[in-house]
Order: sequence, then structure tokens, then C-alpha cells
Amino acid sequence: MARAIPFWFEREDYDLVRRLIPNDRHLPGSFDQWERNATKEIAHLEACGISVRKVMVDPREYAAYCDARGVSHSIATLGTFVVDASKEE
Repeated sequence: MARAIPFWFEREDYDLVRRLIPNDRHLPGSFDQWERNATKEIAHLEACGISVRKVMVDPREYAAYCDARGVSHSIATLGTFVVDASKEE
């Protein structure tokens, strides 16, 4: 079975995430808007038979991860961070 590992945020962390990764279409202006979009995407994946395992992102851990690897903050590196974090759980 195919598997997806989407990132997930706490409401109180969303503004920090947006400051780390500004102006990205995957991170709309409000947490509520992002949560609606993410929830729809997860429902779509599950309807297609894809197993979904959300990974909660602490933006401070993500920033430290990027700094330790010398990579910029971006949706791509956020995705890599989430995959790596899922392996540790």
C-alpha cells in the first residue's frame, strides 16, 4: 500500500513556520486556511487508498535541522525533515 507522510503544525506554531518559509503557496496566510487545505488533501489521499501518517512539525526543530545540514528553509527541506522524523518514530 502506498503511504504519504504530510507535515502537520500546531496552531500556535504556524506563524513561525510562515516566517521560516515565507511566500510559499503550500503555506497560505492563515492556519485555518492551511488546515482546511491539508485536511482536504489527506481525505483525497485516503480515498485513493493511500495510507496517511501525519508528522507534527516543531518549527524550532525544523530550523535546527536545516542549520545543521546547511540547507535553506523551504517546502522541499520541510518534506525531507518530515520523512526523516517519521523514521525516528
